[in-house]
Amino acid sequence: MDARKTVVGHLEELRGRLLVVIGCFLLFFTIPLIFPYFFDSYAARLLKYLFEHFMPKAGEFGLLEAPKLIFTQPLDPVFAGMKVAAFIGAAAVSPVLAWEAYAFISPAFSKRDRILLAYVAFGSILFFAAGAFVSYFLLIPATIDIFVKYGASAGAVPMITMGSFTNFLLLMTAVFSLPFELPLAIGMLARAGVVSAKQLRTSRKAAILIIVIFSAAITPDPTPVSMLVLSACLILLYELGIIVAVFTGKGKAKIEAKRGKKV
Repeated sequence: MDARKTVVGHLEELRGRLLVVIGCFLLFFTIPLIFPYFFDSYAARLLKYLFEHFMPKAGEFGLLEAPKLIFTQPLDPVFAGMKVAAFIGAAAVSPVLAWEAYAFISPAFSKRDRILLAYVAFGSILFFAAGAFVSYFLLIPATIDIFVKYGASAGAVPMITMGSFTNFLLLMTAVFSLPFELPLAIGMLARAGVVSAKQLRTSRKAAILIIVIFSAAITPDPTPVSMLVLSACLILLYELGIIVAVFTGKGKAKIEAKRGKKV
């Protein structure tokens, strides 16, 4: 009976925490979608700003006209606005999600593991934000310039639908931001005993080669600028991952040594 109550109690706690996260997400999703009013919402303003910010002006790259943001289906503007609002909501609710997840599973871990878990939960947000920052200021503008320049070379005028532009921005943000979680992934693997700081140091040259190839594959910029910037960021994150592995690996060894002594 006690075990059953414990399971029920955990499920009720999980339900409560999920409701908090869902409620916060719906709040952060609704505000940019309908305020200050539906036909001129913050989501629509942000989409317009991003299009004007990233797209070249008339005369650049030989464009006879400025690129146009259009829609071909009646519901395209609504869906595009909902995607932007959903991204804003997900970004805004991420600290709440990290806290609720940490608070729910942390009692099952030791004090040291809870500290590591907190670093992972909240560090993932910071690293993803860093990746989005690099994407916004360098990688996405360079990518759009290349594609627009390629089309303009054929005398075409960019007429981009709201849905395709929104999907492109979300995809590029995810593709360029997720690799920035590398130090956390290395730290968790080191904690699990899959890799060690020594192995990472030994494999440094191979890792750098893989990073450079990966950066060259996902950056369409024909100049090496975007590739070098992304490669430099990922190499620095790899080195940071080695430092993280030193501490998480040592912590794991100490805990196992203490357990061995107790046995």
